[in-house]
Amino acid sequence: LDRRPLRRTLRALGLGVPALRRQAVLETGALGLATALVAVPLGMVLAGLLVFVINRRAFGWSMQFEILAWPLVQGAVLAVATALVAGALAAASIRAAPGRAQVPAGSRPTLVGLVILLAGVGLAGCSPSDPAGEPEALNVAGLLAGDAGTEAHALVTGPRPFVFPDDHGEHPDYRLEWWYLTGVLRDAQDRRFGMQYTQFRCSLRPPPEDLPETVSAGDWESRQVYMAHLALTHVEAGEHRHAERFARPGGGLAGVRAAPFNAWIQDWALVSTGEEFLPLALTAAGEDFALRLDFAPGRGPVLHGDAGYSRKGRDPGNASHYFSFTRLPTTGELYWDDERIEVSGLSWMDREWGSSVLDPDVVGWDWLSLSLVDGRDLMLFQLREADGGTAPFSAGTVVNPDGRLARKQLGDFEMTPVEHWTSPVTGSRYPVAWQVAVPGADLEFRLSAVLPDQEMRTRVRYWEGLVEALDDQGNRLGEGYLEMTGY
Repeated sequence: LDRRPLRRTLRALGLGVPALRRQAVLETGALGLATALVAVPLGMVLAGLLVFVINRRAFGWSMQFEILAWPLVQGAVLAVATALVAGALAAASIRAAPGRAQVPAGSRPTLVGLVILLAGVGLAGCSPSDPAGEPEALNVAGLLAGDAGTEAHALVTGPRPFVFPDDHGEHPDYRLEWWYLTGVLRDAQDRRFGMQYTQFRCSLRPPPEDLPETVSAGDWESRQVYMAHLALTHVEAGEHRHAERFARPGGGLAGVRAAPFNAWIQDWALVSTGEEFLPLALTAAGEDFALRLDFAPGRGPVLHGDAGYSRKGRDPGNASHYFSFTRLPTTGELYWDDERIEVSGLSWMDREWGSSVLDPDVVGWDWLSLSLVDGRDLMLFQLREADGGTAPFSAGTVVNPDGRLARKQLGDFEMTPVEHWTSPVTGSRYPVAWQVAVPGADLEFRLSAVLPDQEMRTRVRYWEGLVEALDDQGNRLGEGYLEMTGY
């Protein structure tokens, strides 16, 4: 707006240049304050409308909604400061009328001063929020508990025949599902690396009861959402790096296809390279690391529990369908900063899906998979209860070189923590060394993390990392991965 006529009138009434400049700054500052007082609550109302009304009615899903004080204060301060800068620029353009005394140059707003003010506002707006105000990581056990929104989702209530290739794909009527890969790799200099890649699918609402599914997986209204975790451990560098992604299927951003197999989330992809499920190729990258790996056929599918029915709670529906592919010969390339590294080794793939998995009193689990030097493979998991006990549905599987399976139940094995590490970032305290005994398989060893800090500081927080099994003389009996949740 052209304010010059008003200023001429104010000059005629006796206001000098300093008063006019003050008036310009105060006027724009007041407008900025009024904008903040109106925009902040209006923005909160619109956000709540989007989250709780529009998303639910249009897409059938919602998301976490939190109001944090510090970002709101930052927004209000930014609005007022920006208005004051605009007022200062306007004030700088006001000149004394002919015959009036000039304001000393030192009292005028300078470009340097304005830049400093803008820089201060920018730094205030970009500074990290108070960690105490950040949302808590999601509780893994809570997501898998029997009362965690499983109404009307399909339940795993007993064994059933697996049908391939269909069962390599997704099972959208179940609430949770994942495709999980870990590997122990080495380069030509015998440097050791560990890799993890997991793609999760979550159903946000159960399927229609009286109507067929009318929305295709590629549409925005799909009731599925996907999450993926990628991690790489560089043992010699003493560092563990990880990345995380979320996506809806809309626009083809994420999905899983059974045949030819393809599980993707944006540009991360795990795909079959032939007519069969295996071999597979994985391509994914974090901010400062990446990998391109090929997985050849190994052993499997290995059906855990009762022909793939892995019961984990008192209710028969607290279970999952669970099978693995073990000892997958793996080759490819890793990228660590600017270094390209050719590697080879063995990998392990898990497939699991269900809706209600854990009893309400289970607070977390400890799971391990090992490729042993004697040719056997070992999977064990123990479910930890809130009172410190171990749930009776803890179990495991020993895979013999000829493919024979020896299934283990609670009492057939022991996992005892002997050394702990406390995360300096989250404060969680994890057991990073265990004494493990499986008497029926003539196995007893110390399971040790190659690096204590392999914590996945993702939205769902847990510890997942490369471990080795050592006998009393320090000889390596096997290598693999350990996963720990609920700490």
